[in-house]
Amino acid sequence: MPLSSLGPDEDDGPAVDPDRFRGPDDMWPRNWTPLGKPRPWPRSPEEEIMAAENRTQLQNGLAELPERQRTVVTLRDVHGLSSDEVSSFLGLSAGNQRVLLHRGRSRLRGLLEMHYAAGEPVMGT
Repeated sequence: MPLSSLGPDEDDGPAVDPDRFRGPDDMWPRNWTPLGKPRPWPRSPEEEIMAAENRTQLQNGLAELPERQRTVVTLRDVHGLSSDEVSSFLGLSAGNQRVLLHRGRSRLRGLLEMHYAAGEPVMGT
């Protein structure tokens, strides 16, 4: 016996408002409209724990960087400033800003690699 036969015969209409989908003449017909896209699933508890651990490792590693590298990495990767904005704000040449950013990111990446290779914290914890 089909499950649908157990409920009322009335049609409740579509499960999702059709206005949330693109029309048949659109480049991507029947796909979600930009405003109708479903929200992503929340992360699992394990993913949340790993993300928190990553943030802690990065914060500890960032604190260990030389001051100029820490400042450039923070302005670029934490605050989202452009390379031109950081160079202007700190009075650095574009090349010097790139070198400081590269060295800081490389050091953080190396510390994270060591952390995950060892399976235990290695940065200030």
